[in-house]
Amino acid sequence: MKQKYLNIPHKEFVSKYNSGQISLDVDRSRAGFMLQDRNFPQKARKSQAAIRTLIYAFIAIGIVSFFFLPWWVGVSLIFLGLLCAPLAQKNSAKSVLDASIENPAIYAKALEGGIIRIRDASR
Repeated sequence: MKQKYLNIPHKEFVSKYNSGQISLDVDRSRAGFMLQDRNFPQKARKSQAAIRTLIYAFIAIGIVSFFFLPWWVGVSLIFLGLLCAPLAQKNSAKSVLDASIENPAIYAKALEGGIIRIRDASR
């Protein structure tokens, strides 16, 4: 059975979310792209950039360390970088949700883009 998603105004969204009357599905992989929008809160954008920089740094340093250090150091660093990747997705989903609660324009964009999907919690 196909899931029925709600399309409700921002004020109603905030009040129902705070009271637990709705459940949300946030598309983690698409949420990261929304953070590229210049209208998105700067704090969330900086946080996401820091996490992604950390991921790329671990992977790059891991690759370079294969040439200068024991093999297990490189493997460990690459593994650590790959382990942090889901953290970036989780952080971006939380940032989109938090910004959607605060800003009606971001909420509308996230809802329109299918990044946030709202379900009735009673179902």
